[in-house]
Amino acid sequence: MRVITTFYTPTTGWHTPLPNDMDSLHTLIMIFGNPDIEQYQPQLQEIREVFPLAIMTGCSSFASIAQDKIFDDGFTISITQFEQTTIKLAFTILQDSADSYAGGRRIGQQLAAPDLRGVIILADGVYTRGTALIHGITHELGTQINMVGGLASDKETFKKNWVLNGSKKMPRAVCGIGLYGKYLGISTRAKDGWHPFGLERTVTRSQGHTLYELDHYPALALYQEYLGKRANDLPQSALHFPLAVWHKDRKNYIIRAVLAVDEATHSLRCAGEIPEGSCAQLMYACSENLVEGAEEAAIQIRKQLPACCGALWALAISCYGRKVIMQEESDQELEAILEQLPAGTQQIGFYSYGELAPNQDLGICSLYNETMTLTVIYEADDAL
Repeated sequence: MRVITTFYTPTTGWHTPLPNDMDSLHTLIMIFGNPDIEQYQPQLQEIREVFPLAIMTGCSSFASIAQDKIFDDGFTISITQFEQTTIKLAFTILQDSADSYAGGRRIGQQLAAPDLRGVIILADGVYTRGTALIHGITHELGTQINMVGGLASDKETFKKNWVLNGSKKMPRAVCGIGLYGKYLGISTRAKDGWHPFGLERTVTRSQGHTLYELDHYPALALYQEYLGKRANDLPQSALHFPLAVWHKDRKNYIIRAVLAVDEATHSLRCAGEIPEGSCAQLMYACSENLVEGAEEAAIQIRKQLPACCGALWALAISCYGRKVIMQEESDQELEAILEQLPAGTQQIGFYSYGELAPNQDLGICSLYNETMTLTVIYEADDAL
């Protein structure tokens, strides 16, 4: 396996020239970039012309990642040429949010095969209901397939999300990249670095992504009480205080970020489903905590890697809220990852509106918010 990561910006042009010896049916090109991708059509067409045989996809991003650098403009690109792994692209368009489960089933049906080892999902970040999408895919593929990915983002307008099908951007789209073969290694971890605090409260009224009441108390009013003066900056200030939604076993949680408030209904719209009857708790963190979370993900993955596994491709998908919080310190979590992984690892990724990764305790893929999800992919010399 051979991996090259580079980027393009309006001011610098191509960081490194596109390689002309990596085009094949086993080549995967992934692009993450500015929501206003139209201005880069000449460059996208150039990529397509250099790699006519390769599978090419990607999505819009609040900011994109290449190695330990973050780009608010332009786009990043990884070119991965597998030796013994087959790849396939599945694509579907969602009619609306309610189509997410059925859309997931359509993706799963296109990718199903006995030798399927992993799936990378990129999906519209506004129309897609992440949990429903996961359930649809796993209905077709089962829960044993290693599934990772993220929901496309934009500059917090929630209007300009897209997923690439070749060099063409598609709204309301979901793509699935199937990875097939017995020599493929995939290791994934999701770590957040947040800390729960305060009282645990029962979700007494919710519907889908909307949280109305905690302990029969209006959710918005509760946030306003906790945030004090910072409540004037809602919903932006809520990114610093997401919700931990505990699983029934009380051993692990899923983080839900607050995206919007509704003064009329005193409710909060979150970036994922919040089931009625679940237990929720506010969380806090500083930049140092978040960096430690990303570093821990890399440490756990490193322990799983074989002593010799050749080229490593790292896919880092972090929540846009983490970048908002860390600001100029955001690159520290990327540096921490590369410091823990073997030298030469090629890292690409983006800041998303929702992260998809297996939950190591529950054994199933889950939708995360405010979390770093890290996936390392490699080809082994012997069958795995």
